[in-house]
Amino acid sequence: MGVSYNELLKATDGFNDSTNLLGIGSFGSVYKGILQKDESKPVAVKVLHLQQRGATKSFMAECDVLRKVRHRNLLKIVTCCSSIDFHGNPFKALVFEFMGNGSLDHWRHSTVSDTNNDDPLHEKNLNMERRLNIAVDVASALNYLHQLIRNGKRSVYSYGILLLEMFTGRRPTDNMFTGGLNIHNFCKMYSLPEHIEKIIDSRLLLDVEGEHHDESTRDTIRQIMSTIIKIGVKCSSEFHSNRSSMNEVIVDVEAVKNEFHSVGM
Repeated sequence: MGVSYNELLKATDGFNDSTNLLGIGSFGSVYKGILQKDESKPVAVKVLHLQQRGATKSFMAECDVLRKVRHRNLLKIVTCCSSIDFHGNPFKALVFEFMGNGSLDHWRHSTVSDTNNDDPLHEKNLNMERRLNIAVDVASALNYLHQLIRNGKRSVYSYGILLLEMFTGRRPTDNMFTGGLNIHNFCKMYSLPEHIEKIIDSRLLLDVEGEHHDESTRDTIRQIMSTIIKIGVKCSSEFHSNRSSMNEVIVDVEAVKNEFHSVGM
């Protein structure tokens, strides 16, 4: 059963950007809201930018897929809305369960000053173990979706960029990426273990240094960092045929995670 435009308008305080906006993506803006029918459970309302080419097709595809999914790493869709706003314009939105720990984008790029010291989850920036756990969880969810939608075909470019962003701490839109240089090429140039410190997130290097490991262990950790970067580089290859399938990716990322655990970090 769907929800009306008016209900979502009230739920999000008029789609209030200053208080309820959670994030903006290529196809829509996401707001936190409270539906009157169940005020005990906040929701995330993804309002599609219908002026964006392909947004309507995206809405239909998401509705079709999300109503079928059952996976622990994928948000459950609560309801949807296909209506007309108060200006007479088409309006489409998806309503998801609300997850209270913030977006991955915030965690990837937060600073110490952004954190809440009263929250144990925010003791520090994401360490290597947490980033690898997230990488595995996202790969697992994408693999599930690919089996449902694409039958395991090679199309993991966005996941590759996500890996590079997570482990370098740089956004693809970083000011340094000009004149043909992008995050993929940058990481490809320095993906070998002996150069990894030029690209890996400095906060991860500080974590390693703080553990006072011997040089042999540090070399192993550099190799692990190099491997995860190489997976991201391969997934984000310009050439579709060079990319891995999600089946291959999840095996490779889990192997990196297991190797990291074997070091005793």
